[in-house]
Amino acid sequence: DVETDKKLLLLLNEFYHWATMTMAAAAVIISLSLILKLVSSANPTEMWGYRPKTDVTDFLELDLDKASMDIELRIAAVDNYESAYGLYAEGGFSHSYAEITLSDPQGLRIPLDKGTSVEGTSNSGQTVNGEVMRDLDIGEVTIPVRYKYPPYDRGDATTCVVGSLPSIGIQVINGCLIESGTALFGIGKEPYQYYYNVLRDNNNEMTMKKLSSMTEDLMLVCENGCPHSMFYKYFKYYKVPDYSDRWVTAAFNLTNTVLYRGNANFTRYIEKKDGGNNRVINKDAQTQAIKIATLCLNIWMYITYKMDLAMNSCDDPSGEPDIASWDAAFALFTGSLDHVKEDHNETVSGNPTKITRKAKGHMFHSLTDELCTSFRTCDSENGVEGPSTITVALLRGFRLGQEFLTTRECQVAKDVQRVMQNAMVVPLLQALLLHTYERIAATKVLWSEAKSTAYAAAVLPVLHACSESDAQVVHDIVSQHEPDGSSRLLTLKDFQSVKKALERNYECLGITCVDVGGLWDQSRATYMDGATPCHLYLNKVGKKSFALALLGVFGALSLMFLVVFLVKRWGIRKKQKDTEVVPLTIQSSPSNLRNIV
Repeated sequence: DVETDKKLLLLLNEFYHWATMTMAAAAVIISLSLILKLVSSANPTEMWGYRPKTDVTDFLELDLDKASMDIELRIAAVDNYESAYGLYAEGGFSHSYAEITLSDPQGLRIPLDKGTSVEGTSNSGQTVNGEVMRDLDIGEVTIPVRYKYPPYDRGDATTCVVGSLPSIGIQVINGCLIESGTALFGIGKEPYQYYYNVLRDNNNEMTMKKLSSMTEDLMLVCENGCPHSMFYKYFKYYKVPDYSDRWVTAAFNLTNTVLYRGNANFTRYIEKKDGGNNRVINKDAQTQAIKIATLCLNIWMYITYKMDLAMNSCDDPSGEPDIASWDAAFALFTGSLDHVKEDHNETVSGNPTKITRKAKGHMFHSLTDELCTSFRTCDSENGVEGPSTITVALLRGFRLGQEFLTTRECQVAKDVQRVMQNAMVVPLLQALLLHTYERIAATKVLWSEAKSTAYAAAVLPVLHACSESDAQVVHDIVSQHEPDGSSRLLTLKDFQSVKKALERNYECLGITCVDVGGLWDQSRATYMDGATPCHLYLNKVGKKSFALALLGVFGALSLMFLVVFLVKRWGIRKKQKDTEVVPLTIQSSPSNLRNIV
């Protein structure tokens, strides 16, 4: 089973580092056949009820980079932090490419366009295919070649996984180009002799760091659709396009961030001991800051970008809708580590069955499902079991968005996307509330502070776009510490000030109190003191005001078209809960975002 193998791989990787740290590295042998099986088994063509129409393997497997980085961070040795940064910056699993050098110093005899086919021989003696990664002129000697695997096939002859992965047991070079040979370029198969170093010159086009470092070109100054709407909120707040990489890199280096607003001081993670004579790094706090920011700043933003990219293509009559970007957004949302067919991929009359369990991977899907238990917002009778209602809404949104893009029903597709992006803010708010409350009575104060600070970094820009004053309230409370720089506990009053600052902006954010929920104490079967859900808006104002609120968000015409379309195609589902009648909802609790999705 490929998913079991992937998880076993991560355990073996962890064991390898443990053995290295205990001077037993020579005894560590990780089976190459296991690694090859990991990448050779075909990825499922249906995942969480969604069927990608394009090959999303490279996007799915970015989570293997993150999972490997998380393991390195958890070991918490100096060498492991260096390895973790290597995985963050250089990657290992996603979008592999080789940088070969032509043997003839005269270089290319003819110019080559980006995408020109390349054919060579792999280390296993099989044919390996690729494509030129950029336009090349006559005379160029260094040629970047992106590997092109058969869709969902990572066999032993077609897999090249090197990058910054540990050299013992993790790297897979069977599918890499041989170190010296002949490469055939283009339709005419023009031959060139080349050479390169298989371990040094096989790199990764997509890495967690590059998701941030590419933002200026992709999301701010591009020709089509720039600036991208969600990214621009973060750019306006931080005033630099690579804010997320600056944040993560500062956490790795234990320095201050250099941003216009919302700066973090990671030097405080170097704690003074024995009267200040000894200095000890709080590795737990540093690890949390890095893990959370990588997911909720770097990866989260790239998901929203890919969704925007797909929608921007819909209105362009000169080309086909960019389904590949929409599929990629889904793949980055879920990751590759948690696709078990029996649980959620079976279909009835072409429709996915109800998802009944939480995700267990390393991407935003898993974070969303994890948080619903703490806020009693899971899709189950008791609200604490099963997947998050937000997850259910997002997965349905991905399916509808793909269908509307395919049929070029652009306005309704954009309405679905807009609501989905609002929904993706909810887990960020929940995590910020949870870990801010945790700081009231935390035993590991800096650890809790690191988590609340990292989630605040993801929330503050969207909050600031709604209310600058409320964003400042949240920032000032979350960043509190003692005069000497040490951490301090927060009070219930502090938490409630953060909670109210967020709640005042739910309407602006396009969400409701029901979506966020309240902090639930399972042991007492009640909400935490001072952390109950805010008043349910719909219970008070009724259907008429609810409809007017939706019109304000989506516009009367687009909402009317969407309702008519969905009624015609799927019918309106009405559920009665007390005095509420909820149109087009997939959940008994009413929500703006779920009335579309």
